[in-house]
Amino acid sequence: MTRFQIRRDSVARPFLAIFGATEAKSYVEIDGAELHVQLGALFDKTIPLANVSAVERGAWSLWRGLGVRMSAGHGLGIVGSTEGIVRLRLTPRLPIKALFTFNCDEILFSLEDPDGFTREIEAHIASRKSADAHA
Repeated sequence: MTRFQIRRDSVARPFLAIFGATEAKSYVEIDGAELHVQLGALFDKTIPLANVSAVERGAWSLWRGLGVRMSAGHGLGIVGSTEGIVRLRLTPRLPIKALFTFNCDEILFSLEDPDGFTREIEAHIASRKSADAHA
């Protein structure tokens, strides 16, 4: 199990804390074949790593807001900062309940260690592709 802290800027911390998004409850955790994401009471979901088709560094503008935000198209942002953004592509789309349930094809996170997270997810994707090639 590997845990990555969701980056929360000092400006966002008081607002996020109202919803329980403290340091202890603001993380993305890789555990076996699953990805557990928590941002206090705002978001607490488990996503199968089998649905993660790609990972890349991304960008998030402050005008899009912080917290749990629906992004253009079928995306979701779990962000406490505009820094350290990582984008996960989901294939096939997953039904995710945020404000309401919608089919999500990407999730963006603001992370304290975006490069470490990206390496971990890339390793999972490569391992899965290797296993599929040998099947």
